[in-house]
Amino acid sequence: GLAEDFHFQFMKQNYSVPWSDIICFNTEGNNLLITVINTPDPYAVHKSMKSIRADAIKNHFISCTSSYMINLYHIKTIKDPYVYLSEGKKVKAGKRVIKDVKEAQLSFLLRT
Repeated sequence: GLAEDFHFQFMKQNYSVPWSDIICFNTEGNNLLITVINTPDPYAVHKSMKSIRADAIKNHFISCTSSYMINLYHIKTIKDPYVYLSEGKKVKAGKRVIKDVKEAQLSFLLRT
């Protein structure tokens, strides 16, 4: 089954966000940026991509670049070399990755 909500701390406050509300994760320096729907700025938390990768994959995320994981649920369109996500976010990905993302999105859509 799916994991509980994604838990993190931001500005000394605890947050609990449903995985489905997370558009993407990306790394910037030592921080993990968490982009959540209806939230203007990403949350910057002191976590590594590696520490969340397994749970993220279980919750319909796919790696798009070494520093980006995107939620299959939030893919709007794919036009090489970009994957367009909810709320106007776009991520550039390599050709091989685009192919993997398209396949994963298709199997995700067939399951839902």
